[in-house]
Amino acid sequence: MKVPRAPKTRFSKAKYCPWSLPDYKKLLPASFRDNVNCKLPDNCFGVECCVDFFFDIPLFETPLVKHVPFFLKFEPCNFTVEVGFGSYYHKERLLTYNWGFLVDLSVHTCIPIDGDSFCYPEGGMTLMNQEKIPACDANALVEFTKQNFTVSDWLRDLDLDINLKSLSQAAARMLLDKFGISVYLLDQRCDVSRPPYSPSVDGWRNECPKSIGKLPELPTDLYCHLADTCTKINCCFHVPFLEMSFNALLNVDMCDYVIYAAIENKTTTIGMLGDDIDLDAGTSMVLDIADVFQIKFGLKKKDKVLHLDLDIEVCLEKDSSCL
Repeated sequence: MKVPRAPKTRFSKAKYCPWSLPDYKKLLPASFRDNVNCKLPDNCFGVECCVDFFFDIPLFETPLVKHVPFFLKFEPCNFTVEVGFGSYYHKERLLTYNWGFLVDLSVHTCIPIDGDSFCYPEGGMTLMNQEKIPACDANALVEFTKQNFTVSDWLRDLDLDINLKSLSQAAARMLLDKFGISVYLLDQRCDVSRPPYSPSVDGWRNECPKSIGKLPELPTDLYCHLADTCTKINCCFHVPFLEMSFNALLNVDMCDYVIYAAIENKTTTIGMLGDDIDLDAGTSMVLDIADVFQIKFGLKKKDKVLHLDLDIEVCLEKDSSCL
């Protein structure tokens, strides 16, 4: 008996997507390849498919054909995933997971009969195997985030406890993405329990061989290393709310007469011989990332000695207390 083919659902490719669907037909059993047609969803992240199932029904000459929609959709900027199969729908927020964008996707359709399970096709349908899906474009969210952002509103929008003391790794990364900070992060987080920050006294590891007086006691979660040049300070500060540590550095190079400052991978170099620099009167500057991470420093020369003021802040909200 010749089995009639169901009409193919025509899917057009989503426009301007940053990635393309894999050649999923190669992953399917040869006998089932014509039964599955897929496309990218409107937001480009995921897959939408129409699956044709043929069922042989006793006393019927032709098989029963069912066209079943299936989809898997990601919202990378909101860390959600949606799954639908026929009339079934489920949405999950993944902020409590440490996850990336390598996707395995298979669909199994099985019918229980007399204690056994009969699957069609046997072994299921594999549509993705270790496929890389692009993450959220952080820059598209930065300007919006800077306007009237509050942590409590952001937590409330994500259905999280507004009194949360610390975020999961995924939520922290999402927040840094929203501010456009992730692109400036070093590959490795600094560790206050390891050199050059440890061992320390009052938060300082002082390797300056000269007498510079007593260093001020540093706040909790801030540790700094004063190098043997006596003019280079390398700090690691832990932000409990983000459950992450960050690096800040200030180097006053009296040999080349430059001031080098850095927060993670964002750096600036300032010549001390410039017309706008007057160390005798004192000078102050700010280096920041998205107005969230800030290094404020001041230098003043007095009696052949440099006086340094250094302040490090993490401020997620405007006109509010900083972390």
